[in-house]
Amino acid sequence: MMLAPAAAAAALALGALTRVLMTDEAASMGAVCLSGTPGGFYYGLGTGADVNNWLVYFQGGGWCYDERDCYNRSTTVLGNSSSWPATNTDSGLMSQDCTVNPTFCNFSIALMMYCDGNSFSGNRDAPVVFTTDDGERHNLYFRGKRIIDAALSVLKARYNIGSAEKVLVTGCSAGGLATYLHTEYVHTWMRFNAPGLRVVKAAPMSGFFLDHLTVYGEPVYETEMKYIHALSNASLGGGLNADCVQHYLATGDDWKCNFAQYTYDFIRTPLFVLNSGLDSWQTKCIYTSELPQNYPNQTGVENGVCGQGSYAACQSDPDKKCNVSEIAAMNQYTEDFVAALAAARGSGLDGHGAFVHSCHTHCEAQENGDWINFAVGGVTMRDAVTLWWNSEREPAARHSYAPCLHSEAANATDRQCNPTDRQHLYVYLHDRAAELPNQEATSAFIHSCHTHCEAQENGDWINFAVGGVTMRDAVTLWWNSDREPAARLSYAPCLHSEAANATDRQCNSTHREAQENGDWINFAVGGVTMRDAVTLWWNSEREPAARHSYAPCLHSEAANATDRQCNPTAAELPNQEATSAFVHSCHTHCEAQEIGDWINFAVGGVALWSNSDGKPAARHSYAPCLHSEAANATDRQCNPTCGSSTGSTVKFVAGWGGVN
Repeated sequence: MMLAPAAAAAALALGALTRVLMTDEAASMGAVCLSGTPGGFYYGLGTGADVNNWLVYFQGGGWCYDERDCYNRSTTVLGNSSSWPATNTDSGLMSQDCTVNPTFCNFSIALMMYCDGNSFSGNRDAPVVFTTDDGERHNLYFRGKRIIDAALSVLKARYNIGSAEKVLVTGCSAGGLATYLHTEYVHTWMRFNAPGLRVVKAAPMSGFFLDHLTVYGEPVYETEMKYIHALSNASLGGGLNADCVQHYLATGDDWKCNFAQYTYDFIRTPLFVLNSGLDSWQTKCIYTSELPQNYPNQTGVENGVCGQGSYAACQSDPDKKCNVSEIAAMNQYTEDFVAALAAARGSGLDGHGAFVHSCHTHCEAQENGDWINFAVGGVTMRDAVTLWWNSEREPAARHSYAPCLHSEAANATDRQCNPTDRQHLYVYLHDRAAELPNQEATSAFIHSCHTHCEAQENGDWINFAVGGVTMRDAVTLWWNSDREPAARLSYAPCLHSEAANATDRQCNSTHREAQENGDWINFAVGGVTMRDAVTLWWNSEREPAARHSYAPCLHSEAANATDRQCNPTAAELPNQEATSAFVHSCHTHCEAQEIGDWINFAVGGVALWSNSDGKPAARHSYAPCLHSEAANATDRQCNPTCGSSTGSTVKFVAGWGGVN
């Protein structure tokens, strides 16, 4: 958001950002806008404890789709820096007002100005020459990638970004797309240039633009983005995610790396998606768009032709202007959006998350009112980002919020659905603020058991559970919390079975065996009881999953068996504390008395048994691999620590403590 000079002056009390034009870098690095004017950014110094924490923000503003469109853009602030104001400020996630944005308000800020026409991805050496209708020739420079490089260099040399400790990469619209495209690059640069760096995360706003046909079945947006991708030399110029380009280049599909939904497969930096599932720009300029006349040699001044055809009125206000069939098409877009996001490999990684709502908006995370008030499941957008930012690589599902679908009822006058999941009762209650307002420190534990005053019954107090959390533990977690959002500490009941042949209609929100004291204490796999397995996992710090995984045995199939139960422990490896085993595959004898073997032989990484304190045997047991049976093997050793066979494939035997 660019403010007029008067408005910018009024914002100085909140620390307005100062313009930095990279004149020297324009000459030395070619870091220029479409017009050839210097690229630049706005800078703001953080305060207090957050002075070394940074918001690196990519400005948005759509794209240009062919030479004439890019020439037209080069005469505006989105392609020419000559009229950029001296100061700038922003709102929502970028606000420096701590009453609006308490988590990030004191961060240092680098606001990267957008002027290359393709989300900071262009990197073409020679300019494209465009000739106007009156015969004038104009050079167009696609140098967005160089602007990023130059800005980072200047920020390090003059503004101390090399001392950064925490960095949030963000941006909105075309800048949101830039966040997907460049987060891995920025993260890598920061690792090499900021020795004190501890955290890099990304939160793209309204940047997940779908590669989607129009409602009329035409690939308009894909056609436009393919053209600017080629025109700006984005792939070959190194302006896109390198892993993505490498993956798609051989098939000629590297244009896909100009889209978030394909690039997200290759993003490992923890990322939090902020987007509407029915984004107002996308319904207008992707779903109901047309190509300009004579595209890609358009003769007019169109920047895409948006909101066309019979759905024009509906896309402008789906809540109130769509009929039943039209709103069904809009809901289909929402479903396609969620499906595309879920299909991206990055979306399921630990540390990632998403806040996808149903409001028909765009760049709402930069609007103070929407940033504070938009909610899914009783959690506001602002609180969702804060919870994710303060987490340490928790499962993505813990920080994911999904949209609802608009009403398709024939007589609906307002089709907007509540952006919460009505299948969970606590969310239903959140919708009705009078009964249970969404206030911090207000929560609920609602179960399905047919009881009354059960919280005063010792057995029920200890054992009744929802989602694996007992009533007692739920109250304790809430009591010890520090005003966390209500949704985080709320538990909903299941519905009783309606099956005609049900003999017990009670639904159980937990596995019954985990609520039985005897089973909880005694059930064991590999010599580790259920209780001990949970305790070991709980007290671990992000150890490999295999270390805390236990597999069942198969029941006896013997014809004369009277009890087919298999033993849930390994007879060879008794579950005695401080009793363990290190069994390797090296063809040796008394190797533990050989200094070289004692130091170097390894299985799955060696733990120091001598430093353990009575831990279960499975915790310190290591299993051998099997030698290669390949016909052409020249060295059959599977363990690379046995000698010179460092390239062997390791195949570990399953069943011993899950260590390998």
